Amino acid sequence: RAKPDSTVVSLLSSRAQGGLTQLLKAKGLASSVDGSIDEFTRSFVVLTAYIGLTPQGLQRWPEVVSALFSYLALLREEGVPPHVYAEERRMRELAFAFAEPAPPSSFVQSASGNLFLFP
Repeated sequence: RAKPDSTVVSLLSSRAQGGLTQLLKAKGLASSVDGSIDEFTRSFVVLTAYIGLTPQGLQRWPEVVSALFSYLALLREEGVPPHVYAEERRMRELAFAFAEPAPPSSFVQSASGNLFLFP
């Protein structure tokens, strides 16, 4: 299953046609758009948007902020297209299938913290 938070971050940083990055670059306002999610509880997350402003974008920052919030509102109203969730899910499957094996010491470290749970 795709995680909604990572899907929103992927959409923010996507260079696809009709995306925020493409719009801001076309207007000469930004060189890059990225985001991150901090999950504090199951019901409280913080989305942080990182926008690399051009000199023109720095002068017209209210327009950049307006574009960001308009894009987020569009996602809320229209929803995320189903193909985006499918792509995210497939990327996670591939990342899992071809993940580098963790060193045994990593398992030992994580397991040792839970030893008190076992008799």
